[in-house]
Amino acid sequence: MRNRYLLFSGLIIFLFTGSILAGNLPDLVWLVIDQVSLEEIIAAETPNIDYLQKTGAFSLMNVRTADHVQPESTYLSAGAGNRCQGSKNIHTTKKVNKGVLYPQIEELRVLNQQTHYLAQPGLLGKICRENDIRIGVLGNTDTLAGKNRIIVTMVMDEAGFVPVAEVSQIILRRVDRPWGYQTDWEMMKSKLLEFREFVDILVIETGDLSRIEEYADRLSSERLTAEKLKALERIDRFVGFLLHELDLSRTQIGIIVPTPPPKARLEGKRLSWVLFSGRGYEHGWLTSPSTRRRGIITISDLLPTLLKAVGVRGVKPVGKTAGFIREEVTWRDLQRLNDKISLINNLRPLFVKGFILIQLFILIIAIVKLLWKKLGSIIIIQKLFEYLLLALFLIPVNYLFISNLGLSSLWYLLAALVGLTTIQLNLLVNYISSRLIRVLLITLTLILLIIFDLVNSYRLLADSLLGYSSIIGARYYGLGNEYMGLFIGSVLITLTGLLELVRDKKESILKSWRWFIIPIFLMITYFIGSSSLGANFGGTITILFAGGISYLYLEKKQGKIKVFLFSFLLLILIIYLDFKAVFGPSSHIGQAVGRVIGGDWQGILRIIYRKLNMNLKLLRWTIWTRVLLAFIIYLIFLFRYPVASLKRFFEARPYLAGGFYGALAGSVVTMFVNDSGVVAAATILFYPMMSLLYFLGN
Repeated sequence: MRNRYLLFSGLIIFLFTGSILAGNLPDLVWLVIDQVSLEEIIAAETPNIDYLQKTGAFSLMNVRTADHVQPESTYLSAGAGNRCQGSKNIHTTKKVNKGVLYPQIEELRVLNQQTHYLAQPGLLGKICRENDIRIGVLGNTDTLAGKNRIIVTMVMDEAGFVPVAEVSQIILRRVDRPWGYQTDWEMMKSKLLEFREFVDILVIETGDLSRIEEYADRLSSERLTAEKLKALERIDRFVGFLLHELDLSRTQIGIIVPTPPPKARLEGKRLSWVLFSGRGYEHGWLTSPSTRRRGIITISDLLPTLLKAVGVRGVKPVGKTAGFIREEVTWRDLQRLNDKISLINNLRPLFVKGFILIQLFILIIAIVKLLWKKLGSIIIIQKLFEYLLLALFLIPVNYLFISNLGLSSLWYLLAALVGLTTIQLNLLVNYISSRLIRVLLITLTLILLIIFDLVNSYRLLADSLLGYSSIIGARYYGLGNEYMGLFIGSVLITLTGLLELVRDKKESILKSWRWFIIPIFLMITYFIGSSSLGANFGGTITILFAGGISYLYLEKKQGKIKVFLFSFLLLILIIYLDFKAVFGPSSHIGQAVGRVIGGDWQGILRIIYRKLNMNLKLLRWTIWTRVLLAFIIYLIFLFRYPVASLKRFFEARPYLAGGFYGALAGSVVTMFVNDSGVVAAATILFYPMMSLLYFLGN
């Protein structure tokens, strides 16, 4: 009887203790595996990490900081939810009860007050303390060269304090390697079981890959890879332990890679990656309102994602919470996305410069033709000039196509560009005799492609050879300034060109041209300005001014005040709808209006300063300045030494002349309302100016 009583009592104690342990699971565990590439994770035997991938969502991650992409800045940025500048000074800590103190916090605070982002180091720890969220950290990246407790900068508060921490060398063991230490995973398991009673959030620094990369210059390429794969497999066994101890229906696990490895960065693969599994996530892609793209988030999105996981509300960090899109995906899919984005980003300068150099070459020939009129009378020169101009018109369209063919090298992209352009050129020359119709077919194609893409998740525009880059991270969605300018220039030429075609067929119809043009123009304005589509406020202002000037030129009547008033009211309406997020998340202008209403004038002044500073830099350094200057020089020659054909052309094609003057006005306005106004100004003039050259060459 006594034995039965003891057995029953033991069973009760066992069950009760088990329930206590089950009740003390962290809400969130972040496993930091820094400086590991997708190629390495694919090559290693990591069944437990693979399990997390098959049950969770992953994505690439833009890890741009306020300084270089180095661990001291990426770790700090992850915890601050903003782009930070870290310090290369020694990262040591002081033990304080169960926690640690990071003594260099004041240095980091001063550094980041000197950047445009004004990030707050220690924001994660501060928010956790204010919301009674218990946070802890485990691990380090110490080597024989010295202590490196950089992981503390990710989780500390504004005073540099973390309440629960074990970052000493007690969790390391000596190894016969140049770096001297290796994470003691048995000790890490023991500390994890101890810490889970005291923390809601636990951030674990795995450490070993960082140690190996620090000594990469002493290792052969083969040994470096071998050591990293072995380290990954040790980490994977620890992940298996986590899966055994944690309940993924209650705990969220994140694998965070704050910094891509040096070799990947040298190859231009400057995006890192992240994986979330467990509570709140299903299998598929990660996405975020910051990027509006499947498979891409930013390092600033980590903080709000963590805060949501632990139930913190009412905080408005820079980043946005990462969600997921259900889809069957593998590591190879993420690798292919990374390869495509990196290749296009690496080759973009070459293709942009090529596009610009062709423009400059054509403009030089055009100026020479103005000064030496005999050159223009040579038939072969005329034909070459015509074909070269037509090919140039096709480049912005074809850049969209070839960027998304999944081609793997420069030569494949060039072959696709040349082949596609040659086919199109033959079709245009052999089957369409009208120069006006040729131009309109090209510009209309570009307009329709852009509109289609804006409602189809930016699959053509994003990370294209003439679009915006997820690696640079200035924009992830909507209509970038390059294609915004091309879009507006195309719209002006297309609408006024269509009026010319109607005028050629039946001039009487033109009496009601407003009812045909104005609704289309308003729709185009909506596509540019809507926060859920183009999200380009500078482009909205630009097209309203450009369209207004074209309208006034064509109307040649009273009513100018009405046009300006209508444009102004339309602009105010677009801003209001954006601010209220009627059609989706607010764009930067909607958020800026919110700052004005909230009295954050300093924030508005910083935005203005940043935009002015960007334009001044671009004026000095960007190659687009040369195109803009060449356009201006050509116009000076054209009006200073007018040719009879120009006057005849404007008299014969008054509607196209209106579109041309509207583009000139738009290029001036966009210089002041865009943070890369030089680029937008040059691209707005592209189709109008080159069309003028093409028509005058007839």
